[in-house]
Amino acid sequence: MLPVTQLDTFYTGLTLRHRDTINAAAGGTIMKRQPEECYDLIENITAHHNDWDTSAQKGESSRLITSSSPEIEALTH
Repeated sequence: MLPVTQLDTFYTGLTLRHRDTINAAAGGTIMKRQPEECYDLIENITAHHNDWDTSAQKGESSRLITSSSPEIEALTH
């Protein structure tokens, strides 16, 4: 598979939130960059993923899940 095809497949599979994040990190649309730049950026983000503050997102997701179903809420309390 060509690098451009790999990157397109990867980018297409991202959620809108993750596309926005990767585009912000790229300083614009990542798909307009050379494949080598894209790979470097993705590797950098992956190497530092533990530095990203996801606690607010996890709390929000957890709250949405537990409040969506009485059965799940009963199991979590």
